[in-house]
Amino acid sequence: QDHSHTPWIVIVAKYLTKWFNEKSEQLPKTYKEKEAFRQLIRQGILKNENGTPEDEENFEEAIKNVNTALSITKIPRCIEEIFNDDCCINLTEQSSSFWILARAVKEFVANEGQGSLPVRGTIPDMIADSSKFIELQNVYREKAKKDIAAVGNHAAKLLQSLGKAPESISERELKLLCDNSAFLRVVRCRSLSEEYGLNTFNKDEIISHMDNPDNEIVLYLMLRAVDRFYKQHGRYPGVYNYQVEDDIGKLKSCLTCFLQEHGLSVVVKDDYVHEL
Repeated sequence: QDHSHTPWIVIVAKYLTKWFNEKSEQLPKTYKEKEAFRQLIRQGILKNENGTPEDEENFEEAIKNVNTALSITKIPRCIEEIFNDDCCINLTEQSSSFWILARAVKEFVANEGQGSLPVRGTIPDMIADSSKFIELQNVYREKAKKDIAAVGNHAAKLLQSLGKAPESISERELKLLCDNSAFLRVVRCRSLSEEYGLNTFNKDEIISHMDNPDNEIVLYLMLRAVDRFYKQHGRYPGVYNYQVEDDIGKLKSCLTCFLQEHGLSVVVKDDYVHEL
């Protein structure tokens, strides 16, 4: 029973050691090598007195996850872009916590991480008994704690070099960014003041999309009309059933005023007003 409740990732690690000792000093890379590695794992399944393999789902899970386990760890391209961003490379006193932590993670990858991001500290469900699963989970949690501490040390040095207080980045911020370091994204867009300003409004872009009256840009126009409705009436259209008919007219009026105010000679179908 102990044999059939060993987590698959432990099985893969054990048989990789066996592979290195008996087959090659390199990880299985080709399809043929990976199939040979799967067969090596398959040979480890216990057999009953009749020589029939036992039903050990954890071994089957290990065989199924060979490709995943043998994938070379790489820094995602979007994370590389963050590391190479000018805001990450050239920190200043005005740099936000995000960029300081991003730089700290970059320093970690180049040093303690040996090319890898901080460990997340969580593992997915897998076939194993409770004690073995918890033991494995604790291994990952402890590694994650060490990685967070290492990133924190880099962040502290960066804060000191920028003349900023150590407490300007909280433990919560540090842990949150480390836990999600593989999923970071930087999205740069216009500010609300630019979006709402008459002189900075993207009039030409909207008109260029309105050749198709069902283009998704119509939804943007409707949302702007809803904003106007809310400012005028202190509520959203259609909140109360008994006011729906009246609200349709009011929303249409808000849309018309918005289009006129922004010099947009476009037609929005009444269907969109009714639907919203």
